[in-house]
Amino acid sequence: MNSNSTRVHSLTGVRHPLVLITLGFTLGVLLFNAAVANAATVVRTGETVSLTTDQVVEGSFYGVGSTVAVSGEVTEDVVIIGGSTTLNGTVGSDVILVGGLVDIDGNISDDVRVAAGTVEVSGEIVGDLVVLAGELKVLSTAKIGGDILFFGTRGQIAGEVGRDVLGTSENLRIDGKVGGEINVKSGQLTLGDSAVVGNVRYTSFNDLVRGQNAVVNGEITKNRTAPPETFPVRELAIFYFVFLFAALAGYLFVRPFTERIAVTVTFHPVRSALIGLAALFALPLVSMVLLLSTLGILVGLVLLGLYLAVVAFAVAVAGAVLGYWLQRYRKNEGPLTLLWLLVGVTTVFALMLIPIVGQLAFITIFCLTLGAAIDQFYRSIQQSSQ
Repeated sequence: MNSNSTRVHSLTGVRHPLVLITLGFTLGVLLFNAAVANAATVVRTGETVSLTTDQVVEGSFYGVGSTVAVSGEVTEDVVIIGGSTTLNGTVGSDVILVGGLVDIDGNISDDVRVAAGTVEVSGEIVGDLVVLAGELKVLSTAKIGGDILFFGTRGQIAGEVGRDVLGTSENLRIDGKVGGEINVKSGQLTLGDSAVVGNVRYTSFNDLVRGQNAVVNGEITKNRTAPPETFPVRELAIFYFVFLFAALAGYLFVRPFTERIAVTVTFHPVRSALIGLAALFALPLVSMVLLLSTLGILVGLVLLGLYLAVVAFAVAVAGAVLGYWLQRYRKNEGPLTLLWLLVGVTTVFALMLIPIVGQLAFITIFCLTLGAAIDQFYRSIQQSSQ
């Protein structure tokens, strides 16, 4: 990949759905092993995955684990999914990292793309650095040959950047040399005393904070934005009506199926919860494993698309499920009414806004709904094939 590409820019009742998930996982493992057989690709998974300093991969390296450390040499791409990832080796091409904590202290010959909670960079990257994270730290020892594109909460760039700094963040501080320009949207942009930059273009409600010794070799241009609302009433209202519209669509167009999901959750909560939890964690993992393999990439894309569609449907009808529960609690044994659908949707929406307790309640309702939806999808397919 060229570095210019990113510029600006009763348990028995559970067995059938779980069998499908198990078969899918087995297929993923088989294709996973097929990828390993390819001499140009090394795939490693486990609780702890490592590539030591004396190891060389003549090709690409794929790692999935809780803790992943790459200290050796990889001549082509590196793709890692891990809770904690350390990359202090040498990579001949692109790097893609997904995880909680990411530490890059190696030499990368092309672009690096990261999605993580916290990212720390202290090594050298020849191409661009693209980061989606809560926090980004580019230490003074780091050297980025291309652009830095950062989308997140807090960013601190003390290393050298060959071209531009771009992106959106709540707080961004520059303490190093930037060869190009700064073009960002930030709640607060700060140029420290060690900053040496070109043009500065920023969008913010707050003014630029500039250190006494900061050097700007160009123009400073500000685009002012409106101050943040103390409570985003408009955004919440839009989200609520979108949520309500999705629930109404399910109620009007697939009402019998939606009611079967609600009945399944009501009378088989354990089965629904087990299927929902298994699908929530197993299906994305199987899809990722398939996408990392050569033979299974098409199957992985299809499976991932189906997973996202079922998840979206479960979120849409979660309000209907809760409404059905509340209706039965009020001793109304009939079909789900429009009034109780509205009550259920409003209650679910309110739960999503309540920190911790409410959000845990929403996740519980969602998992139950997801499991019941998969169960009913499977039974519908089974009945149509008979």
